Amino acid sequence: MRRVRIGATVRGTFDFALTLRVVVGCAGGWSVLLLVAMLAGWAFHSQMRWFGEVGTRAATMLAFAGMAVNVHRRVLLGESPSLLRIGRSEMTYAWRTLVMGIFVAVMSLVLALLYFLGSYLLGNGLPARILIGILCACVALFVLIEFIGSLLVLPAAAVNEASFRWSDAWRAAERNKLAILSVSVICWLPLALPSAALIVIEPRLASWPGGSLAAEVARWIMAVVESVLTAAWISLVFNGLVDGNPDFAVTSTDGGGDT
Repeated sequence: MRRVRIGATVRGTFDFALTLRVVVGCAGGWSVLLLVAMLAGWAFHSQMRWFGEVGTRAATMLAFAGMAVNVHRRVLLGESPSLLRIGRSEMTYAWRTLVMGIFVAVMSLVLALLYFLGSYLLGNGLPARILIGILCACVALFVLIEFIGSLLVLPAAAVNEASFRWSDAWRAAERNKLAILSVSVICWLPLALPSAALIVIEPRLASWPGGSLAAEVARWIMAVVESVLTAAWISLVFNGLVDGNPDFAVTSTDGGGDT
């Protein structure tokens, strides 16, 4: 059984992210689409009706999917990034991301209900709240560890490997889930400080002329960097666990399904 090499995966991720020309190429027109969607939501939030909100969110999801597909195909296929390609890879990627988002939202709701139910049964005292908080945290960590293996379906969608299903992703990640979680945390850490700093200074920026716009642009930059980093480490994990593995009969080649 193959293993995730944490150090090598992290190094490969940051080597990719520090190659500015490649990163800019992968983000490309998709990052511009993301910026337009974010600025539209920022500028017209109070006037936007539900269909406008749905439109901006759909554009945002498609932009993230397009950037991620470019990164996956660059890492796994050595393919030059496309400017704005909307094909089977991007649509399948966006759909699978939406399914994951729905699952996370449902599990968050279940955890919230569990917390309030526990608080009702055990009382509102501090010891009871601490106990139910620890219980919910343990449940959330267990779900996260089990869920993280499903991320491997994303690079499979990017390279048109329709035969690689959710069950294959969980099987490939077996005994590697903690390693995958470790890689994700390590790759996220460099973005934690800038994100926290932005949250702290944003209320002050709002009082400056153009400050809120600057904060929105900073969020856009963080979103693009995070998207590229995440797609890069998922690609490297997929490459180590799945690509060329005879257990899955998956090799990173273009399936010819894009139009």
